Formats: sequence, structure tokens, C-alpha cells
Amino acid sequence: MAAKVEINYIRTVISRQLDQLRKHEKKARQPPFKESVHQLRVYSRRLDASLEVFKKFFPKKKVKAWHAHLRELLKNLGDLRDLEVLIAFLKKHNAKQSLSTLLNTFEKKMQSLQQGSLSSIEMFRKTNTSAQITDELDHIPKNRTRNLDKKLAKLSCWSILKHLEDVNDFRKFVNQPARADKLHQLRLALKQLRYVMEVFDRSYEGELKEFIDHCAKLQTHLGDMHDHEIWLEDKTLGKLKQHIASLKKKSYKRFRRCWQQGEKRKNWHRLEKLVKA
Repeated sequence: MAAKVEINYIRTVISRQLDQLRKHEKKARQPPFKESVHQLRVYSRRLDASLEVFKKFFPKKKVKAWHAHLRELLKNLGDLRDLEVLIAFLKKHNAKQSLSTLLNTFEKKMQSLQQGSLSSIEMFRKTNTSAQITDELDHIPKNRTRNLDKKLAKLSCWSILKHLEDVNDFRKFVNQPARADKLHQLRLALKQLRYVMEVFDRSYEGELKEFIDHCAKLQTHLGDMHDHEIWLEDKTLGKLKQHIASLKKKSYKRFRRCWQQGEKRKNWHRLEKLVKA
């Protein structure tokens, strides 16, 4: 089906993302940090994806700066998230493995990262990125034209197909669990496909939801596998190495099963057919 995209769609999508970004940016400055920091990362990524899709409607230099500010924030908050996941894993296995000393070490590091995340959030606030984007939204044409609507419809189709092609570039590695580097790149490609589909989901009247959910599941399994891969490289986790390796295998099996289910339903073919219709 053809996407129902008009010029006000850009303003609506990005304005909503900015509202959520500001909301969680404020919440993330006060404990408890975990959920608010997670939501701040989510909406930072969504905004970053939207700006990339609609970059032709904004000044080139400003978009480049906004991307840089958002990605720096995401990197710093990502380090915090990775450590939170590791600490949760260690707490789960503490009773059996006597990991109290190791846990204390990582929890002290967590406190340091939390302070660092607050500094990162404050630095982002000082860039005035959100206000600048809001100002530029007012410069986007308000009046619809048939030509502009067609351009936006084509943009939605092209954006989704481009990221679908990126996913398909890595499909040959699906059955190669030893190629963790390529499977990680597949995870990143799935993430970008998911984000761009989320940008245009309303314009397809919810028809993309099935494919968004499929990408999210694949992404989760590959994300778990990537976490395990990183942990296996950490010498301080030596006594848990065998267990982590076992978890990594299970994560891969869940990913492969999910991928095969999508193949049986011909998800990628149906997605391509939908956006080209």
C-alpha cells in the first residue's frame, strides 16, 4: 500500500519524539535512574532515526550537529545500560558463585557511570539541540502539494527498502554462530530497519507493526548474544565463563528459531511487497 504521508507528518512525528525526549531527559536527572535512562535512550534513537530520514527538510550543518550530540549522549548512556545488565546477571548468580567482591567492584563503577550520565545529559541540554530542532520545524512548509506528498511517499518506500536491503546483506551469516561480528552488524541493521518503520508506521495505518515486532524480537536475541560475547572477553568473569558460553548458545538458538519463523511467513518478502504497492 502507498504510504499516506503529508508534510505535517514530519512535524507531528518529530514533535512527539521531542516531547518524550524532554520528559525523560528531566526524569533521568533524579533517581531511580534505570527506567528513565532507558526511555531517554529509546527516544534519542528514535529522534536520531527520524532526523536521518527527513534530513533534506533541515539545514545540512545543523542535522550533522544534532546527530553528533544525540549519538554522544547515546554512547554514554549505553555504557551505563551495559553495566546494569551485567550487574543484574551477577546478582542472579551471586548465591551460588560467591560473587560479592566482584559485585561491589561493578556497583562502584556503576555509581561513577551514573554521575557520568548526569554530566552527559547536562552537556546535551546545553547544546540546545531540542530547541533548535523545534525552531527548524517551523520552517518546514505548512501547505500540502501533490508533488510534495508524492516525494514523501517515495521517501518512506525508499527508506524502508534501503534498510531491508542492509538486513538481507547479512542473511548469509544467520547460520554461522561463530561469526559474532557479522551477527552484531545484522543486529544493527535490524535496529535501523525497525526505527525507520516506526517513523512511518502511522502512515501505513499500522500495517508495519508485525514487521516492527519481528525486528524487535530478532534484535533482542542478538543483543543478548552480543552481551554474552562481551562478557566472555572479561577476565574477571572467568569462573562464570562456561555458564556464559552456554547462555550465548541458547541466545543464538532463539535468534535462529525466530529468524526461521519469519522466513516461513515470508516476512521480508511481504514487507517489500507492502511498501512497493
